[in-house]
Amino acid sequence: MKKNGKFYGLLGSLLLGCVLGAAEIPQAAVPFTEEPPEIDGIFNETEWKASCVLKQVMPLGSRKSDGIATEFYLKYDRDHLYVAAVCFDPSGGGPEAYPRPWNDAFFDNDDTVQVVLGVADPEIAVRGKVNVGGYEGALDNEFTAADFYYTYSVNAVNAQQRQFNEAPQEKPLFRSAVSPFSDGRWVVEMAIPFSGCGLDPAVNRKVFANFFRHRAPVMYGWHLPAFGGYNPMPLGEISFLPPGGAGSQEAVPAAAEKQAIRKACRAFIGYGPLDGGILGVAEIDGEFGELTGVLEVDGFPAIREKLEFNGMFDRDSNPLATRQAIVKCELPEGDQPERRVKFSVRDASGKVVAEIERQCAAAKMPEWLNTDAGREYVDEKIPRPWTKPRIAGNTVELLDKKIILGENAFPAAVERTGSESRILAAPPLIQVVAEGREQVFTFGELQVKPRGNQVVAEAAATGGAWRLRILNQIDFDGFMEIKFSLSGKELKKVDRLSVLLPLDRKIVKFLLPGASVQRAGELTGAGYRNRAANLWIGNQEEGLAFSFDRNPFRSGDLRRQVEVVQNEDGDFLKLNLADGAGQLREDEEIFRFFLQPTPTKPYPARPVRGWVTWQWEGWSRWHGYPDLSKIDEVRKQVRDLAAKGKKLTLYCCQGLQEDAPPMRQFRENLALQPAWRYYFWQGKNCFATCKRGPEGDLQLHNYRKLIAETGIRGLMSDGLSVPWGDSNPLHGESCGAMTKLSMDREIQS
Repeated sequence: MKKNGKFYGLLGSLLLGCVLGAAEIPQAAVPFTEEPPEIDGIFNETEWKASCVLKQVMPLGSRKSDGIATEFYLKYDRDHLYVAAVCFDPSGGGPEAYPRPWNDAFFDNDDTVQVVLGVADPEIAVRGKVNVGGYEGALDNEFTAADFYYTYSVNAVNAQQRQFNEAPQEKPLFRSAVSPFSDGRWVVEMAIPFSGCGLDPAVNRKVFANFFRHRAPVMYGWHLPAFGGYNPMPLGEISFLPPGGAGSQEAVPAAAEKQAIRKACRAFIGYGPLDGGILGVAEIDGEFGELTGVLEVDGFPAIREKLEFNGMFDRDSNPLATRQAIVKCELPEGDQPERRVKFSVRDASGKVVAEIERQCAAAKMPEWLNTDAGREYVDEKIPRPWTKPRIAGNTVELLDKKIILGENAFPAAVERTGSESRILAAPPLIQVVAEGREQVFTFGELQVKPRGNQVVAEAAATGGAWRLRILNQIDFDGFMEIKFSLSGKELKKVDRLSVLLPLDRKIVKFLLPGASVQRAGELTGAGYRNRAANLWIGNQEEGLAFSFDRNPFRSGDLRRQVEVVQNEDGDFLKLNLADGAGQLREDEEIFRFFLQPTPTKPYPARPVRGWVTWQWEGWSRWHGYPDLSKIDEVRKQVRDLAAKGKKLTLYCCQGLQEDAPPMRQFRENLALQPAWRYYFWQGKNCFATCKRGPEGDLQLHNYRKLIAETGIRGLMSDGLSVPWGDSNPLHGESCGAMTKLSMDREIQS
């Protein structure tokens, strides 16, 4: 039976993540020295012989070495803690780092060593928890064990930074030196005065500490189960030994290439009655050779398919070692009877290597399924205050801005009312290099046409035997879905495929990599480079957001998949989609990502908070889910507020409470996989859901009823989809689509 990508988005990434058990807090004993080492960056084994040695320095979230070794040597005297970090790099490429000022937020983007020292307040008997809710990793986290801690950072060009509880301090108050890269290693030496961090080893015999190495895009640490966002600083413990005590010594971890590669095959069955499909899902670690999947569903012929395994990614688009393949049985539309299902995975000899059986319950289709609410809203309606886009030649005129398109259908400039910046300094370029030579493409006439409440720009170009086709679909708020294809024979000869977006220097001030606002920081001239992820770059007034829902990057150098380049030639956002021959394998490769100029509309004439009343989650029985039983109550609130000259906005969430009626019966269709419990409301778990497909349709259907029957101004959401209110509709839903395994082979939407 044919494979339908629609259902893959819901169940295609079962058990994506890796759940680590509670890590034991490591401890180390640091010896006293009468002969402090010379801080010159030259690692002298005699100077550091009588030291505490830490060698169990592992990647973030892992308990296994990946072959990148780091050794920390520690000793102290009455005034200083002395640290030497010996950083090995088997690739031979050496470290990369840039001069940075004391307040730079992106030291961890360089090859950097960090030492953390902290002390707990003895008056606090019970530690608190982080429980803000609504954000991944924010629920049930213990506060950090230290009430204050200092972080000392040194990068590979000896730029220094000292932080107090992660806030940069102007004066480093410590000494450091760095060696050049030689014999596969580089070295950082540090002398950290106890007076600068409020410690006295005679009093603080045991303190909290951690030791990190950043080698973008990977973070390594002595104790690093999780960190960042709402995960607090993880800390181990070090003890200062009295004179004469011998420091602790750790064993060398096994290198990745010497570790036994785990080999495992697992089988799952996914059932999505709303989408009309039953999936047999196979996941493998290691190599198995050719495998065949057999899916047996009552009432259907057995489906036997050779399994084609795809790489898997976590929610931050980081690649996982596990690979996945899917066999699908399509169900007829409508109510579904109870069915027995069996899925087995067999090797080339026919031996079963994984097998599972499941009884899929009968399901009656709800009345809201396949309603026109979602389709009408997305394709035909434009909520206030936005207006329908207008076309003037190669310019798309929106409510508050004009997007001028270049010959390749990319935005060449964005002119926002009252702004001094065009956001883009010049038309973006698609750069194709094959066998060392950059290909020159000649474009035909740009086509710009209306399509429903959107505008579609199309362009095509030829360069020798190759062809580019670009489609840019622009929404009424400026959100651009850019899809392009590169076709022709011998694409495997492409050495590099990049998209270069020249940025107006006036906006290259701040960067927000990823989604967590805690990562935002000022750009200081060193630029940025890392693994592919969503990011925003801009100034205090405006900027440009880049994002994707299905990873378009094939490149192998993870450090440079996304780059912000700042140099004398200008400032650029560079997307390195491929960086080596053989990464493009087909005769046609399709890439898709999103761009959005921000803000999306003018500032209101008067502050919204002065005339709008927010009603938070408590208005609903199911944590903000559109609760139609509350229509009478909401209608009364609207009338009461109208008498005071105010309007009501209801706050809705990004998912469903576990006891919401649709969740009880159709959870596999509606919940993200793996499950993400993002809130705990009135004793009930709430799970993030996928806004595409049935759940998004259900939300829109109920939203429309609420607005029509109560007269409220709109609804506001904290998460993945905002069908009414002040934010952009249906463009924060990438969590659901991120897991989609099949790529649409059509360049047309």
